[in-house]
Amino acid sequence: MSLLSAERVRLAVGAERIDCVRLQGWRGTPGEPMSCALAMQDGAPDFSEVGDWLGKSGGRLEVVLSNTWVRYVIVPWQDALGNEALAMDFARALFQQQYGDASNGWRVTLSAFYPRRPRVAVAVDERWFAALEGLAARSGMKLAAVRPALAAVLNRVGRELPPNALLAMVEPRRLALLQLAQGQWHSVHNRMLPANWAPHLPGFITQARAALGAFNVPLFIIAPQHERPDLGLLQGTWLRLPPSGRFDPRRDQVLSMCLGV
Repeated sequence: MSLLSAERVRLAVGAERIDCVRLQGWRGTPGEPMSCALAMQDGAPDFSEVGDWLGKSGGRLEVVLSNTWVRYVIVPWQDALGNEALAMDFARALFQQQYGDASNGWRVTLSAFYPRRPRVAVAVDERWFAALEGLAARSGMKLAAVRPALAAVLNRVGRELPPNALLAMVEPRRLALLQLAQGQWHSVHNRMLPANWAPHLPGFITQARAALGAFNVPLFIIAPQHERPDLGLLQGTWLRLPPSGRFDPRRDQVLSMCLGV
């Protein structure tokens, strides 16, 4: 099988469900989808049902993780942090300061280094990586990418945002609010939402803006798996994930996180 025709599978792990789809051919044409409830076992997702669906697929496995399962910190620029080991130690210290001993079991990755720019540190429980690597091995696949949902969505809609902006991403039970300054990640507010989040969303966003000191920054909101709720007096611009290949996320809410990012 050539690299251009090798099968890819997109796996989106949400707060409460898992969505998967096979992408066929070099165009990435969506094929057979699969959805199931997210089951947890010993602090990690149980991918038994997904593994049964995949069989011995081969090819590439690309994963998008809900902001529910990801933690973020911003590593500010310092001359000394041009050293990768020091930058990683500093990122781990920031997670320890914010989340305590729970962060000891997290795998931390850093965004690419650019002089005089802040870096984004992302932490995911090591047990999650073990579960994903086990799923890939059982299916004869290569775990090609594990992306946090906020970064994946920003990659799709970033061109629509001004250099200074707030991007609110709404998922089931989760609100992630990213503040951009001069086109760079400046701060992230990542919180749980109640089941009846829609009427309370304006208040939650207002609280987050106050915590970030960002009342005068234009607000953009994206909710890939939801209809747009009424924001009342809150001023914001709604965004939608743009079409990707032959897939239009506006017509398929269920697989929007798999295929739209």
